[in-house]
Amino acid sequence: MQWKKWKLLIGLLLGLSLVVSLARPARPIGNGLNLLVTLRPQGQVKMKRSTWQDYQPAFIGAPLAAKDHLLLGSNTFAKVLCQNLMPWEPEGGRDYIVSEGCPPTSKPKLSQSDKDTVIERAANNPDIPYILRPRDSSVLNQQPLLGWHQVEGASTYQVRVIGPGVKWTQETSATEIVYSGKQSLQPGARYWLIVKTDQGKSSKQEGSFGFTILDQEKAQEVSAAAEQIKQKQLSKPAEALALAHLYRSNDLNAEAIDLLETALADGPESIRVHQLLGDIYQHVGLNRLAREGYRQALELAKAAGDLDTQAQVLGGLAVTSGIIGQKDEAIAWLEKGKEVYQTLGDQVRAGQLEQQIQELGIAP
Repeated sequence: MQWKKWKLLIGLLLGLSLVVSLARPARPIGNGLNLLVTLRPQGQVKMKRSTWQDYQPAFIGAPLAAKDHLLLGSNTFAKVLCQNLMPWEPEGGRDYIVSEGCPPTSKPKLSQSDKDTVIERAANNPDIPYILRPRDSSVLNQQPLLGWHQVEGASTYQVRVIGPGVKWTQETSATEIVYSGKQSLQPGARYWLIVKTDQGKSSKQEGSFGFTILDQEKAQEVSAAAEQIKQKQLSKPAEALALAHLYRSNDLNAEAIDLLETALADGPESIRVHQLLGDIYQHVGLNRLAREGYRQALELAKAAGDLDTQAQVLGGLAVTSGIIGQKDEAIAWLEKGKEVYQTLGDQVRAGQLEQQIQELGIAP
């Protein structure tokens, strides 16, 4: 299948399932995100997106749009962290439109991912030292940790960082190294990371990936917002998700990835932590790692009966599978995604997906 057709399909999937784009960070985002951070009892708080036919059980970490609905029974409790980081605790016994408790704001601190970006077709060839971190990300640390894919048979790697006033080269046998150049990396400046093996394989064979040191004023804003979230006394998974969404909203993809991976290593497994990790990996073009996150999220979502997450990660699996060349697998994920939308009663999206599959000529 031609890449042009896959771009059309990706656009459809991103619009349908809120899966993030496979792209380099782009312009600022004005689309606020509200996060369901507490609910009890499990399975009794329900939600309904604007295109769904009926309500479904809600789960911690679900992102909520302004037009979505929350339904609370008389003996249920829920807390939503609004896009401005203010908490909303709707009273039990009624149905709410999310905008009632979390009105949209022009400058949200938590934002949806920008879907209208340049598609990054990164297959992550295991034979080259493709960049892992920081990859198309802003960073807070002026001495960031640099990482790349380990190439079988490679003994050493030449690491270069190039940017305004900086031409730093270091050789190492490891697959990550802290920038230690004499020239300081400047806030607001863009730098490029290039890695080459002793066998001549270069990260540039996949493309050029860089990072930006977040400017001081923005870094202070993020730090203050992070402290505000930590003071909410949320559960560990909910706090990790809120902080990761904050970092992601400010293009701090490397920090968000580190935080989510730590949350999975130190705490209980979380459906939405796996999904968000997959989303961010996909956003920066690490499609093989994204698939791992999505597969874990899908397994947990199936066990929990979380159809909303299933629909989203099936779209992500279809896109990432297609990009790395697993076309038959991608088709299978598309068909399963359509089935989930049908189960949700989302006939509009299921129908759009079926029509697009037929137009692309990939129906089984």
